[in-house]
Amino acid sequence: HRYIQPGSFAVDIRNKPHNDISRLIHIPFQDPWVTVEKAQWEDLSVNPSATYRSSHDGHVYYHSSGLSSSGYALCLECGRMEPMPDNKDISPYKVLENHTRLRGGKGDIERESEKFCGGNERDFSIKGPIKLGHSTRTDIFELVLFNHDGTVLNNRTIARTLSVLLRNELSEKLGINNSEIGCTIKPIRFKGSEAQAIVLYDSAAGGAGFSIKASEYIVELLQLAKKKATSCHCDKACHRCSVDYSTQHALELLDRHVIGSFLDGNFFQRLSLPDEYKYFDKDNRLELLPISLAVDHHCSHDKHSDLNFYLYKEDLDDLSQWPLINTLYDRVKDQSITIVLPYDISDLSIEHRITLSWFAHHPSITIKKIDSSKQPNGKKIAEVIDGDSVRGWCFSDSDPQYLITGINHSTEPFTLFELEMLDSNEKIGVISVSTELNGTVKEFGALFWTKMFKESSVLLNKMQTNKVKSIEYCDRYLAAPLPVSICLNVIIALLTYYPNSTAKIRTGSLKYSSDLPQSIMDNWNCDAARKEDIEECIQLSRTKIEFLTESKYHLPHARSLNLTFDDDSIVKIWLDQGFCY
Repeated sequence: HRYIQPGSFAVDIRNKPHNDISRLIHIPFQDPWVTVEKAQWEDLSVNPSATYRSSHDGHVYYHSSGLSSSGYALCLECGRMEPMPDNKDISPYKVLENHTRLRGGKGDIERESEKFCGGNERDFSIKGPIKLGHSTRTDIFELVLFNHDGTVLNNRTIARTLSVLLRNELSEKLGINNSEIGCTIKPIRFKGSEAQAIVLYDSAAGGAGFSIKASEYIVELLQLAKKKATSCHCDKACHRCSVDYSTQHALELLDRHVIGSFLDGNFFQRLSLPDEYKYFDKDNRLELLPISLAVDHHCSHDKHSDLNFYLYKEDLDDLSQWPLINTLYDRVKDQSITIVLPYDISDLSIEHRITLSWFAHHPSITIKKIDSSKQPNGKKIAEVIDGDSVRGWCFSDSDPQYLITGINHSTEPFTLFELEMLDSNEKIGVISVSTELNGTVKEFGALFWTKMFKESSVLLNKMQTNKVKSIEYCDRYLAAPLPVSICLNVIIALLTYYPNSTAKIRTGSLKYSSDLPQSIMDNWNCDAARKEDIEECIQLSRTKIEFLTESKYHLPHARSLNLTFDDDSIVKIWLDQGFCY
């Protein structure tokens, strides 16, 4: 519907103040419209019991539709607004017929022309029906509950009473006033069925992070809500359990008695996990946070706790998709981390071993292995060890979308993993870089090869004995101008010494984006724009470089630089994520 957001309010300046409460007119209260956009529903259990969604960018629309909920008639000439009657035959022009100007001066009106508003004579000045409204963005949490037969809850009394109780318990849990969190219900279509969604939202515009905290404590909040409802002794609702200033308009929907019967033992039994999902000694439940946030949350309570991250062989193929890679980089700055390999390591490829070598040479990372037969049924992914308590996370074997968390009394026994890089007939060296390559992009190529030749006598002798015939660099993620510039400078620096040599750059295709890059660190928005810029750079360099794109899934994960010499021997250089990143 159409609405207008008022900048301020005013009354007719000739109205006299009074204290006659019988003349007061109360405009009916209307619950705000609350929507959560582009948020996925998350189940609280593998059984049909409860599901929720939350967003930092929810939309709240506050509005008023007047005495009869039919809107208002508005004069754009003077600003006077009057409620529309509950009669569609009466037009806004009729409501404001012969109306006087809202603000016409403090003195008596002497002339007839000053009495009536000019909007009476101009039809375009009268608008309606129109609503008063205001919209804002804030944090929002939505909860849908299920009945014992698996159908969604569609009872407005149960939903509205629970929304108040959950709001009050969450506010007490966070140590804030309950006025800082709003609560309401709304009808939705959930998988084809009508349901009543319980909604909590932050009162502060922009959000304060309060309402979305409900997902972390939702089972506890439901238990506290039941306790509050069943321990009160009022008839239906009172100030002790569910009535306050914000809920006085919803008294007909508040009834504490329905909560005890709905949140019965069967409901909480459905919230708990079946035995086949209980992979830990105690406190087995679904993890409602992403694994990275869950680990950070538990580590924030004790920075001295030990961390075990389980790294599987499929994760080594593409570390960028490993859900704990960013957590590892962040946490390793302040604490030691153990990477556990829960599989047979005898058949690791050279690419896998190169990837592990990056971790093995970090002073705060230890790599250990474990007998895969001692693993629980689930796929364990992380552990936070705090004294005698071990909080763990694992994915379900039967339903990989479910992340289970729980507490063990101890960890599995680990053994130290010693990394053997290659067979005896091959040679390999490891070059660690600190600040030696710091400088401008134009200097990077020369600095890179100077460091390589200085640290690797094997490569230096090979370069002095044979000539480079071709170069091939493979990298899935050459997507922004700065890393491409670094890569080109490294290749061009070598081609300068071998003008008859050729080079090839292979990288992954880009997904089209409507967002245009704003800096040299921003990705190109499409393959065509990237190819055009790179081809122009290659042309200006006057070197023989071929730039190729293909699906990143057809490319190896490792960043590799292959040098083919005139005797057909090949030197492979594996580069870690710091190169071109």
